[in-house]
Amino acid sequence: MKLFVSYSTRDAEAVASLHADLERFGHEVWRDVKLIGGQAWWDRICSQLQWCDAVVYAISPSSVLSRFCESEVEYAQALRRPLLPVMVAETALGTAPLPVQMTNVVPYKDRGTTRESVIALASALGLVADVSPLPSPLPVPPPAPMGDLPGLRDRIVGPDELGEAEQRDLVQSLHRLCDGGGGDVGLELARLMRGRHRLFESVARDLDEVLAAVPSSGGSGSHDRTLIKSLLTQADQQVLTPILGTGLTDSLVGTRRSMARTFAEEFDFPLAEHLRDDLPQVAQFVRVKARNRTLRDRLRGHMDKQLREALGPDVTDGALELDDLFAAVWDARDRTEPDPHELLAALPCAIYVTAHPAQLLEHALRTAGKRPVTEVCRWKLDDVDEDWPASPFDTDDGESFRPSVDQPLVFHVFGLLAWPDTLVVAEDDYFKFLIGVTSQRDTKVPAVVRSALADSALLVLGFRLDDWDFRTLWQALMSQEGNRRLTNYQHIAVQVDPAGSAVSPPAARQYLSDYFGRDSTPSLGLFWGSVADITAAVKTERSRSA
Repeated sequence: MKLFVSYSTRDAEAVASLHADLERFGHEVWRDVKLIGGQAWWDRICSQLQWCDAVVYAISPSSVLSRFCESEVEYAQALRRPLLPVMVAETALGTAPLPVQMTNVVPYKDRGTTRESVIALASALGLVADVSPLPSPLPVPPPAPMGDLPGLRDRIVGPDELGEAEQRDLVQSLHRLCDGGGGDVGLELARLMRGRHRLFESVARDLDEVLAAVPSSGGSGSHDRTLIKSLLTQADQQVLTPILGTGLTDSLVGTRRSMARTFAEEFDFPLAEHLRDDLPQVAQFVRVKARNRTLRDRLRGHMDKQLREALGPDVTDGALELDDLFAAVWDARDRTEPDPHELLAALPCAIYVTAHPAQLLEHALRTAGKRPVTEVCRWKLDDVDEDWPASPFDTDDGESFRPSVDQPLVFHVFGLLAWPDTLVVAEDDYFKFLIGVTSQRDTKVPAVVRSALADSALLVLGFRLDDWDFRTLWQALMSQEGNRRLTNYQHIAVQVDPAGSAVSPPAARQYLSDYFGRDSTPSLGLFWGSVADITAAVKTERSRSA
């Protein structure tokens, strides 16, 4: 048969398996993989519905809310095409379009764990009724259910800077789109807009509400919940080592990409457009053109400005140092929202490895009643004349410091803001860091940290796994000897879904899963979502088990 698959883009992975099974049975399958198009795009969908012998409708919480799926089902009914509903994720059937509710549903949500789903699918396909001739004349196709989506997308990704009024108008349009059942597209457009530089703070907060209101597009719920249970179990057994990235403070000072864009504009960065989002590349250019002091001052100045704007006009210029500003903004947060620093401070961990140069984690740990100790990676090979903070491991009494849950060690691998000579910022810094840490690991990384990284569960949080800082850190820290014991643990990495930025989101997800899964030692279980997503998931799982 010629089969048309109607589905939500957020179910792309499950539907890819469904597509493969349908083709394995010998059928010709068509499904749309383009997120947003114009009228010609919708006309093509309608022509494919006219062409098909049956419509396979992938039921999920996302598809039952999709105006696109609903319009496809309605037109299929008008064309007298048989309908085969397939449950790819647990969904209340009463929320599906009426024709779906009135048709036997194929259970397929357990495809990854049992053969019964495949057998049921094959049996149901064998029972599809003979196809009726198309009505003559053909029914008029329904209007494209997208309104001005192409224009909306063009405004979001266009090169022009957006004023505050236009930014607010776009967010309101995204709210209406999501509320009207266009959650799939609304989510992707909201992610695209959130990645723009120079969003007004109030607009960014409103946009975060749009993203929070739409369910995460990550992996299966059961897979994510299993990862969360593993995380909490290993934390309770005090065998968990968090490895934390700068993404933990994106809501406070913006993303590394937005920072790179700001510097690129300020210093007339001349290289390729896509490199303007790469902070190490842009920072390297700034260092060459304006020297190291300027680079460090601009980095600190950018963070200072963002934090003071978040605190408001009551903050006197120069009254607070950067670490104090981070702490003040964090103290003023909405306490009803799950917070990653609060979560991390509550975990029974003796060692935290962080790529963030601020000491906000130490502040959160002190707030939780603990006594954190700070150490920095002494990554430079020629550090004789450099200014470094005192090490807690260099004690006068000869007693070596031993990290504990009550007195944890916070190990800053890429330096501290308070000690500019220690910072890893530009591209050359990352090369030197990698050389220094791999060639002189015994002197650059404390023994207790090396031990934790070789024999504990790792939680990677606040990184984009395809960024320079994480790749460099992962290669440097995981190349040590004696890490075979890492296979005894479930390691977890939180990765923002690439759907808003990748040419092929399913292929991008598969690549990252392969690279950090089967091709990595140790392998990482990927939790598809944001820092906020996993923070909320941990809080929910804690409440369930309480």
